[in-house]
Amino acid sequence: MSTRCRIGIKNTDNSVSSIYCHHDGYVEGVGKTLDKYWNNKDEIIELIASGDISYLEEDLDKTGFYNDGSSPKLSDTIMEYLELDPVWIEYYYLYEDNKWFISEGSSFPFISITDYLSRHV
Repeated sequence: MSTRCRIGIKNTDNSVSSIYCHHDGYVEGVGKTLDKYWNNKDEIIELIASGDISYLEEDLDKTGFYNDGSSPKLSDTIMEYLELDPVWIEYYYLYEDNKWFISEGSSFPFISITDYLSRHV
């Protein structure tokens, strides 16, 4: 069974560009990987521009891309982002102001991954 998530970046116009990730979307998986290895904005933009992924690793070369022609979804607002695929997506990640945040959906506010881990692990 998979824990699905979306990985997004807040754009300068407050929209969000995001991709789907099929495996290990829980905070101890994708969350920790994002927080530890994905802190260069240009690399994050390249990750998202490359389309949906099966799994996330510490760099682009090791990440499992679907290579199916998928492209990022653009949400006009953060709330719209949190409403993408609500039945399937368990976690939403957002890169904003040089920091990663996590939410469990539109009913839950974004909090930093570090804060989330200190409360839930």
